Order: sequence, then C-alpha cells, then structure tokens
Amino acid sequence: MPEPIPVDGAAGGQVLRTSLALSALTGKPFTISSIRSNRPNPGLQPQHFTAVKTLAETCHAEIEGAVKESRQLTFKPGKVRPSSLQVNIGSAGSVTLLLQALLPPSLREEVRLRVMGGGDVPFAPPANYFSGVLQPALKAFGVHFEFSLNKRGYYPKGNGAVSFKSVPGRLPLKAVDFTELGQLQSIQCVSHCASLPREVAVNQARAAHKKLEEFDCEWIESIEAAPHSDTIGSGLDLLACFDNGAHLGANALGAKGKPAVTVGEEAAVHLLKSLRSLRPVDVHLADQLIPFMGLAKGTSFFQCAEVSQHLLSSIAVTKQFLDCEISIVGDLGQPGRVTVKGVGFA
Repeated sequence: MPEPIPVDGAAGGQVLRTSLALSALTGKPFTISSIRSNRPNPGLQPQHFTAVKTLAETCHAEIEGAVKESRQLTFKPGKVRPSSLQVNIGSAGSVTLLLQALLPPSLREEVRLRVMGGGDVPFAPPANYFSGVLQPALKAFGVHFEFSLNKRGYYPKGNGAVSFKSVPGRLPLKAVDFTELGQLQSIQCVSHCASLPREVAVNQARAAHKKLEEFDCEWIESIEAAPHSDTIGSGLDLLACFDNGAHLGANALGAKGKPAVTVGEEAAVHLLKSLRSLRPVDVHLADQLIPFMGLAKGTSFFQCAEVSQHLLSSIAVTKQFLDCEISIVGDLGQPGRVTVKGVGFA
C-alpha cells in the first residue's frame, strides 16, 4: 500500500468527509491532522466519528486514531464491498453529511443504509435539498441512488431517519456542463414542523410566498405537521425548478423565539440571492460537485452563485486524491466559474 496522503483537516469536517469518500473509492490511504482545529469544539465529534466508522465498514479499512476529539486519523481502505448498514449518529448530527461521504464509494457496489440522526439541522443540507437539488445534479454524471426521508429530525433532539440505496453504475462518470440556468418553471415550497401547531408551518409558507411574488411561475406548496413527535422544530425548504433541469435550493430553520414569518422570509431571501445571480449552481451545491467532476471522463464546467470556503477546500482535497486539473475564476464570496479536467476514474 502506498504512503498515506497527508491532509490538513483544520478547515472543518468537510475536509474529513471528502478525504474518506475519495480514499474509500480509490483505495488511497490518508493521514489527516489538525482535525477541525479551527472550530470551537475541535477534533472528532460524534457525527465525524460515525462517518469514519461507516466508511471503514463499507471498504473494510484499517483506522488509527478514531476516538472522540482525536485531532489525527489514519485511514487505510480495503476493497469496497456490498453492504447493508444501520447507523445511529446518536445526536442531531446531520444524516445528509454522512451520505455525502458515502456516495463516491457506493459507485462501486450496492450500499444500503438506514441512518438515524438530524435531517433538518443547522450548517448542513436538509433532506429535501439532498433529494431535490443534489440527487438530480448527480444523475447528470450517471450517479443513481434511492433516497427517502422516513422521519424528520430537528436540532437538538434529532431522532430523524432516512434510507439510502446506491445503484452502482458504469464508470467512468460523464462530464457535465452546468453553465446555463434556463427558464424558471416553478417554485416548490415544503414547510414543516413537529411538536408545534400546524399554523407555524402555514405562516412560514405564507411569508415565503409573499417574498417571492415577483416571479411569474407556478407555486407548489406542501404543509407538513406532526403535532406529536419525539423531536421538536420547524423549517422551510424551497426548490426552484428550470426548464433545462437545473434546480436551485434554499432553506431556513425555526428556533426558540424565532417567529415563523422570519423563517419563511429568511428562506426566500436565500433563494432570491441564488435566482438573481443567474447561475445554475447555488453556493451549497458547488463544493459537493467537485469530487464527481474530478472522477468524470472529460472536462466539466459550472457557474456558481458564490465561491465559498467549502468550495475551495473541496477543490484542494480532490486535487490531492485525484491529481486532476481544476481552475476557478472568481473571488471568495463572489460568483464564480469552475472548470475541472477529470481523470476518467474507472
């Protein structure tokens, strides 16, 4: 086995997840140091520890340093094998961030996973974003999987559940061109709450709709309310759908003392920013696409609403594992264009 790739994990958990994903798929070991050292609670936290353990099971990896709050970890992957796993993150840790790490290695073999944790939590893509924005974007590469939200889980209790099943496809992946936004056809709104009055979800949706009235398109609204649940919280997810298959997503979450109207307006403002950028890739999707662009055969492009630190970190890690050519035009916090010459991994 080659020497482990040295990875600087100071930037956050995303660096760890991307490293795990590409290591498990390519068979390249890595050692990550200074794990999340720039965060208030540095080192491996429960959700990161769960990601390491899950990926290790998927590819029968040898791991060193996988203990709580560890700041250094070595991961030596074996071969990805078909697997069926049940994972409980044990907190409101994000279920979708765990699945992000699992997606690349699941290109090889069928992986079935049921995950308990947080499906609608801060600083992570909600379950509706995973299925409404990420899933159709990855389909363009030739990545196919089944995903279902079984139960919502909010911070801090969690108790949400999702199911995932990969559909291994033919490698290498196809190159993509996400540079045109197309014509806006509809905006889908899913407003949801648990252990709260249904009016909370209704008021969230009403506020979002009012904020987005300037757009002459179909408004598709869904209200979800679970008055008696073992989790408590609310949120609103928006999905803008275009005639060329592009999707832009935005969301906002409720919090104690935060009015429902504010939640709806907040989600609408996020979507407005993406819509007015006239770019087909929103700020949250951009970094998630990079590993797949690096794996694809040929040159892929996208134009994004904003260059984020997550995007820059994803580029740096992907280049370490795949040695692909990636160029970016645009400053941090501004719209950008990314070009990736993939390695045609098969």
